[in-house]
Amino acid sequence: MSKEAAKNWRLVLGQQSLPLSEIRKASAMGPHFLVLDLEKQGHVGLRCEDEPERRGRIQWLGLKQFTAELLRRKADYERFEQYDQSSVQSYFQYYAKLSNQQNMLQDGVRTSTYNRAIVENPDDFAGKSAMDLGAGSGILSFFAVQAGAEKVYAVEASSMGEVVRLLADANAFLTKKIQVISRPVETITPSELDGKVDVLVSEPIGTFLFNERMIESYLCARDRFLKPGGKMFPNAGTLCVAPFSDSLLHWEQANKNGFWKNTNFYGIDLSAAVQRCTKEHFRQPIVDYINPECLVSKHIETRFDFMTISVESLQKIEIPFDFEISQPCLVHGLAGWFDAHFEGSNQTVILSTAPWCSGTHWYQIRFLLEVPLAVNAGQHVEGTLKMEANNLQSYYLSIFMRIKGTDRSRCCHVGFATESGVSHARGVGTASDFHDFTTA
Repeated sequence: MSKEAAKNWRLVLGQQSLPLSEIRKASAMGPHFLVLDLEKQGHVGLRCEDEPERRGRIQWLGLKQFTAELLRRKADYERFEQYDQSSVQSYFQYYAKLSNQQNMLQDGVRTSTYNRAIVENPDDFAGKSAMDLGAGSGILSFFAVQAGAEKVYAVEASSMGEVVRLLADANAFLTKKIQVISRPVETITPSELDGKVDVLVSEPIGTFLFNERMIESYLCARDRFLKPGGKMFPNAGTLCVAPFSDSLLHWEQANKNGFWKNTNFYGIDLSAAVQRCTKEHFRQPIVDYINPECLVSKHIETRFDFMTISVESLQKIEIPFDFEISQPCLVHGLAGWFDAHFEGSNQTVILSTAPWCSGTHWYQIRFLLEVPLAVNAGQHVEGTLKMEANNLQSYYLSIFMRIKGTDRSRCCHVGFATESGVSHARGVGTASDFHDFTTA
């Protein structure tokens, strides 16, 4: 196997280099023989001696180790098999409910921006084939037909696929142009499509851009089903972070431990659990709308190009930062949001969830420090935000920050999950509105 910088792992067979997404199955037929079932080539047998040998940077110890590594890398294209199954079930049950689809459709910024991005780029859709990944209610598939697409594959693994078919059949101009595929894109075979598609459309975006890890499926669809030179809507995402100061929010979180301060609860002293309760609350991100005046520095942006980034690169994400603080304050943590980019042939459209833009169902997010960092105007706060993928369809996240040139530093740790564990400050939103976070 080989891997170029920022690219996917590939399997090298003689003069051929194949993406791992083309491997349907790998079967060890003995200690020295491996059979691969490839999408285009069919069955290929590999024989190797059970001896140590070095290939590039990786030390292979015979066929057993090679097979294990191959399957581990291939698992990036079989995401739902490696996730916690209760998380997967909850995920698909959530999106199978019309009430949750309605919540997204009624997000005017989301729906109108996608409509503009697709319909105002007719050169990318007219007479062409498209795939809508995670179609939900089918709205993006329908927009693609309105933009002139000749055929749209609406891929929806939940039972909401039945609604896509229902709505398509109820609108005559959609009926013959929509084909619903009711399972994850990772399990679709090329024979189910009339060749690769010209354009991918999707709304694979979760809280803080990457929560739910749907973008990885989007990249899998790109690798397997998008024609060379094809278009992606969106084609990039930008993650934005900035330090914030919000004493009231910090006070609210710090005082959610009041119940556990009870020293005589039916004769039991509960106060020993106060510290643990406090830490639990500070490990929960806050999802709500942010007053831009709470931001105490210019934000930094990190762009992720969906046309080129690899699935593997999203397993661990690291964002260094260096902020110049604009006023004397207590820094209470890091705020985050994202932009999605639709760079079409006719128009470029941006969907922004920034604090100064119209609100969306994604809101913004804040990661709180348990102990704030006192900073003067002009000082720099530097550090790193790290995200590591987990099997709950999300990420564990840690933040380290310090005042530049000093030893004064702070850390916070959170973990993303689905549906539960999110804090909504000041009554904004409900837990059922999101697939969100738990403690790490």
